Amino acid sequence: MKSGGSYESAKRFFAATARAVEEIFAEVSGERMAAARKMSAYLKENPQPEKPIDAARRLNDSHDYKFSSAVLEDYYYVSPTWRNRYLAASVFSLRGSGEADNELVKRRRA
Repeated sequence: MKSGGSYESAKRFFAATARAVEEIFAEVSGERMAAARKMSAYLKENPQPEKPIDAARRLNDSHDYKFSSAVLEDYYYVSPTWRNRYLAASVFSLRGSGEADNELVKRRRA
């Protein structure tokens, strides 16, 4: 099993940039544990979750993926102590940027 790097190395690597969010969702398509660690590190350093939430919404069609819709809406209702862990853990069930669009998304974009 790949380790995907430690939490500390992920923390050092990421800054508050769009590039960091893009890399997190690219990692979701491959090594989800690494993506979760990077998301956790990102949120610890950048307590405003709007960039990763917006990216997740773009990649996960809410009509086809009710889980992603619920996770992203419920984030703000989770206790502040747990909400970053909650969002980081959600990457195991979200779509990554390297995954092909599903048929519904293709039809909506046509």
